This record gives sequence, C-alpha cells and structure tokens, in this order.
Amino acid sequence: MKKTLITGLTLLATVTFAQHKLVGVDNVAAMQNVGATMQFMVFTEDPAGPVVPEKSAISIDLKALGFTGKCQIVDLWTGKKVGVFTGTFAPEIYRHGAGMYKISPIK
Repeated sequence: MKKTLITGLTLLATVTFAQHKLVGVDNVAAMQNVGATMQFMVFTEDPAGPVVPEKSAISIDLKALGFTGKCQIVDLWTGKKVGVFTGTFAPEIYRHGAGMYKISPIK
C-alpha cells in the first residue's frame, strides 16, 4: 500500500485529488483563520485491499476431516440435503456469511 503524508501549516483552499481517497475536514476546522497544523494521509491505493467477491467457494477437504469415502452433506440451517460428496466439498458462502453443515459417512 502506498501512502503519502502531507503536513500543511494553514488550510487555505479546498484540497482535491483526482482518483484518490482523502479524509476531509469539517467546516469548523476548514473555516478557522488562526492557523493550524494538519496532517493528511493520501492513499493512492485502497488501504483495505481489493474488494472481496460477493460470494466465494470455500473448499473443505473431507479427507482431512477423516472422511475417506462418500459423504452425505446436509445444510443445518435449511435442513436440505446438499448432496453426496467424495474428497472435497466447496459450498459458496456470501461475503460476511457463514454455513453450517452436517457431514455423515455413507456406508
């Protein structure tokens, strides 16, 4: 992440940067005429990083959980059978979401 620190002695004009995010100053601070020292952090890239997709497949290694054969998977929130899986299970989970599943071996 790139950032530049700018320190000014007095805010005399509106500061604008095309395609950059800048945290502004409220009107009281901008209109004072007694002088002030201000620090701005100007980010040339999003400080939080790239936006996470709306939903993502989260791969679960069933063998790592001890399931070596076919498994029946049930969504515990809806009660619906998701299906039979072997090896991996990769439900799509929404950003800020969660999933809860019951995994049962098929004999």
